[in-house]
Amino acid sequence: MKLQDADLDDALKQLAPVGSSIVIASHPRSGAHLITDVLRRQFKHCRPKTRPLESIHDSFLAADRFAPDALRPIELRQAIKILKKARRPTVTLHATPDLAAIRMDRRPFVRALLDRSDLVYCVRDGRSTMASLYTWMRCFREEADVPFGEFLRQRDSEGRSRPEAWAEHVRAWLSLGSKLTVIKFEDTLRDPERAVARLARKLRLKALLAKPIIPRPLTTRTGLQMARLAGRRPPEDAPTRGQPTPRPEELFTDADTDFFKRHAGQMMDHLGYTL
Repeated sequence: MKLQDADLDDALKQLAPVGSSIVIASHPRSGAHLITDVLRRQFKHCRPKTRPLESIHDSFLAADRFAPDALRPIELRQAIKILKKARRPTVTLHATPDLAAIRMDRRPFVRALLDRSDLVYCVRDGRSTMASLYTWMRCFREEADVPFGEFLRQRDSEGRSRPEAWAEHVRAWLSLGSKLTVIKFEDTLRDPERAVARLARKLRLKALLAKPIIPRPLTTRTGLQMARLAGRRPPEDAPTRGQPTPRPEELFTDADTDFFKRHAGQMMDHLGYTL
C-alpha cells in the first residue's frame, strides 16, 4: 500500500460519526461563508476551539482546498485536525456534488465527508453572484481583468458561459432532493432570525440568538486581523481589498441581461428570482 493510500485510510477512520459535521455548499460568492459565520455565531456546538492569532482559514474546513489549483492547499491530517475543533464542525464546498473540481486522490475523503454530514446549500440571485464573483476575481484572478460583459461571456473548459455554469451548479445540487436544506442568501439577510430558526430545526441544534444575528461585515484584512485580536469571530468571506461589490444594475447592460436570461433564466424562475 502506498503511503498516500495509508494516509487516506487513516483519515477516513478518523471522520466524525454520521450527522456530526455540516457541509455548507454554494456556487462561489453565493453565501456559503455567510451561513458558516451564522452557524458559528448562533450555535455553540459549531464554534471551533481556536488559539489566539490562529489563521481564520483553519477555523473551518474549506474542502475546495483539495482542488488542484487551490490557493491554500491542505493535507488530510490538517483537515482532520480542523474537523476535530468543534462538536459540529463546518465545511464549505464550492465544487459540484460529483466533486469533479477536487483532486482525484482526495475525492474519496470529501465524498465520505458529504455522506456523513448534514448538507446545506446556499443560493443567491445569479446576477448578484456574477457581480460579486467579478469583483472578487478582479482582486485575485487575472482572467477577470476585463470589462464585465466580456467576463460574463467567458467560457469554461466545458464550453459553458458563467451564467450557464452557475445554473448547472445549482441544478446539480438541487438534484439531491430531500438530502439538502436549501437556504437563500437574500432571505438570510432579510430575516436572519427566521433563517436561524430554520437551520436550528434542520440541524437539530439550539440557537443562541446572539445579537446581532449576523456578524457585522468586515471588508479589509486589517479589520479581520483586529477582530481576531479582539476575540471576535469575523466573517470568513475573503475581503475584496476594500472594493465594494457593485449592484447588478450597475454592471449589466441590456445586452448582458438578455445574455444572462438565455443562459440562466430558467433556473432563476425555478428559484423564484424575478428577471
